[in-house]
Order: sequence, then structure tokens, then C-alpha cells
Amino acid sequence: MAGLPISKTVVSRLVACAAALVSPCALAQTAPSGQPRFMGAGSCSGTACHAFTERKSTTKIQQNEWYTWLHDDPHPGSYMKLKGPGLQQMRANQIGANLGITGDAADSPRCLVCHAIDVPESRRAPSFEVSLGVGCEACHGASDYWLAPHSAPDWAKASESEKKDKAWVNMEDLVVRAERCLSCHLGDPTGEVGDGKRVFDHDLLGAGHPDLPFELERYLNGRTMKHHWLDPKDQDAWFGTRTWAVGEVVALDMQMKQLAEQATHAEGWGAWPEFSNFDCYDCHHIVNFEKNTPTWRQEQGTAAATSGKRTAGRPRWNASRSAVVRHLVERIAPNVASSLATEIAGFQKLMDRPSSNREAIAESAKRIARLLDDVKGKLSGGDSSVLDEQATRDLLLRISGDTQLSQSGVQTAKQAALSIESLYSTFWTATHSVQVSGDSTNDVRQQVNQLVDSTNNVELFNPKAFARALAELHQAFEKLGK
Repeated sequence: MAGLPISKTVVSRLVACAAALVSPCALAQTAPSGQPRFMGAGSCSGTACHAFTERKSTTKIQQNEWYTWLHDDPHPGSYMKLKGPGLQQMRANQIGANLGITGDAADSPRCLVCHAIDVPESRRAPSFEVSLGVGCEACHGASDYWLAPHSAPDWAKASESEKKDKAWVNMEDLVVRAERCLSCHLGDPTGEVGDGKRVFDHDLLGAGHPDLPFELERYLNGRTMKHHWLDPKDQDAWFGTRTWAVGEVVALDMQMKQLAEQATHAEGWGAWPEFSNFDCYDCHHIVNFEKNTPTWRQEQGTAAATSGKRTAGRPRWNASRSAVVRHLVERIAPNVASSLATEIAGFQKLMDRPSSNREAIAESAKRIARLLDDVKGKLSGGDSSVLDEQATRDLLLRISGDTQLSQSGVQTAKQAALSIESLYSTFWTATHSVQVSGDSTNDVRQQVNQLVDSTNNVELFNPKAFARALAELHQAFEKLGK
């Protein structure tokens, strides 16, 4: 089983849910609140629906979606991260205790809102099981109104607005898909994206929860989780590049909107500034007082202070989500690129003194988000000519040729490395055999993998070695297609 292990209890509950389903119509009833209820992942597990063990080739859908999700996707195991055996539950409860949560983390709304589907009892159908973790409806929407209609022949003819009225979420739209992912992997403090407000802040990180680097293409191309969906019919060879681009732009867009919310309503966050917006390792690192042996962070801090860029000891805004976006925008939206670069540069200066610039930070973040909305519109149009082979090659060259990436902290370096991995994977897949004069495909892929691995251990991260590795990859990418 490639995904996280699912306990026998969870599997037995799934079977019970499936057996309890007389028909989708029998269960699809309006909740007392007037809002659609969550029917549970078990409602998708009928053998006539999505629970075949193998993909069907004679139907419009694969019919093994539920089975693939259950066995080859990490999301159904997310609840077991809180309630799992032994160390898993101990670790979750320790994080919960550090957050001031009494009792089990598995019972806390703060944890359940991302580790499961946490909705009031009034919105839970009899077949709903919270123990199934991040189930089908976490992405596709509460199925009360659309469960029965979506299996009918005329569902495909229904308009987008008609489906949306039934609480159906169009996951074929890459922007929507990225927003759904990021509502947990970054946070959704206003609750605008999903059901419930999701807060991923410094309190959570400080309590011991791991950081969640995000790269949409990496998640969706099969390296992180197996496909349980059909790819769009109009998908071309460079769909991976568009997926990467949407993920990067939406991540920065949501970060800006979240940051504006934090600055505007700081009292709801406990404190301002919210430290999760800063580079973690500007503060959390070893300080070496031995003469002539400073750590790489001290070297970078000293250089920044000497050049007047910032004061040593002040954490930088975590610019990892903007570092590669600027290269993308320069490529596909040059009319926006200059304004975006100017706005981000001004935003970075404001974040150097967040306490005295709170209102200005909120307004700047909103302006950046508005500029990114224009870029999202361009990407969601699906124009394959915007991000084709030449664009993919150009983006690889732009990112690998950016000498500032190695000097901007390990989080920025990681995001750049993950982006290179996604773009190169797309290039290799699309061209089947990448022509690199004097080098082999395997050698380049190994270099890319090593670049990603070099950012995994914060204490061992070496900016100078990262810069050299980027330069070597840049030379290799110059030969792509030649």
C-alpha cells in the first residue's frame, strides 16, 4: 500500500457505510440548517460507482477512484495521524498540549479541520465517518444535493452554475484545485475556500507541527499520490508546466490575502506580527561564537547588514513563494511583471519593520493579490501556447540562472529546487528523451534530485554548494532540445 496505513477499524467502517447505502437518493436529504450535508466517503464506495479495484476502460469514469484514494493516497490516513497507534497519537497529543488543547488532538476542532472533515452534527449524514480523514467531499464539496444527480446521464449537460448551486466543486479547474489544497497546506483563516476556518500559524509551528512546503505539480503528477481522477480531455504535453504555474501563483496569492487578514485583524491571531510569515531559520538556528567559523546564516546576515539591505538579527519575510513567481510572470504576463516586482520589493521593506507598518503591509498585500488575480485569469484560460516547450525550457533557465536564490534562505532554495524538479520532469516526459549534448538524461535527473535533497536538512544546507549546483544545472539546461 503506497499511501498511509489504514486501520482495520477504518476499513470495517467503510464497508459498513457502503452496506448501509440503500441508494444515494435515499440518503440525500436537506440538513436542518438548510445547508447540504456531508454523506461521507463511504457513499462513493458502491461497486457500481467508484470502488472497482481496477480501472475500467469501457465507461466515462474510471470507477476505481474510491479504491485508489483509499489505498494510494495519503489523505484518508490524515485522521490516523491524530488517532493512530503508538507514537503517532503521542506526537499529535504533544503538539495539542503545546497549543493548550486538553484531551486528545483527535477531538479538537483546531486539528480536525485539516486532518478530517469537521462539520456540525446537523450536517453529517448517518453514513458520514470522521475517521476517514480528508475524504472525497473535502475537495468535491458536500454531496447531499449532487450525489444522486451526478450519476444521471444528464449531469454532464448541466451548466457550471447549476452544479455549483448543488455545492459541487469543480476540481477540473486548476485554480480551484490549488485553492482547495492550500486551504490546509497554507491556511484559510476566513473560511472562504472550504468548510471551516483553517489556521496554519506560528503557534502551530512552535508547537511542533512540521512546515508544509507546497508544489502542486509534484502532488498531482503521481510522485506524491496516485491519480484517482481523469485528466482533462484537452490536456497537452505541457500541462505539467501549467499545473506548476497555477500552484505557485495561487500559493503567493493566498499568502498575501492571508497576510492582509492577519495585519487587519491581528487581535484574532493573538499577536502581530504573525511570525509564520518570516523565514523560520533566520531565528531558529545555531549561533556559533567561535572566531572564523560563523554559520551560513550568520554569514548571510552579516553581508546583508554590511550592504545596508537589512539589519542583522531581524528576520526576513519568507519570500519562498514569490522567488520563482516573478520569473513566471515575466514570461507570461510582462505587462504585470514590472508592477508586481515593484510592489513586492516595497512589501519586503515594509516587512522589515512590521510593527510600525501594519496598515501599509495590509494594503500592499492586497495590491499584490489583485495583480496575481490577473495572472490567475491568464492561466485558468487553458491556452496551451502560453506555457509550451519553449516556455518550460526558458523557465528552467531563468530559475537556475537566478544567483539570488542561494542567498535567500533555505526555504526559498527548497521552493526553487522543487520548481526545477517539476519543470524538468514535465520537459522529460513531454519529449520522452531529453537531448542534452555530452550528458545523459539520467545524469541531469540525478543532479536535480540532489538539488532537492540538499535543501532537506536545514543544518547541512550550504548556500555556496547550492549556487554551484544551480550553475551546473543551468549549463545542462542550455543544451535542452539541441
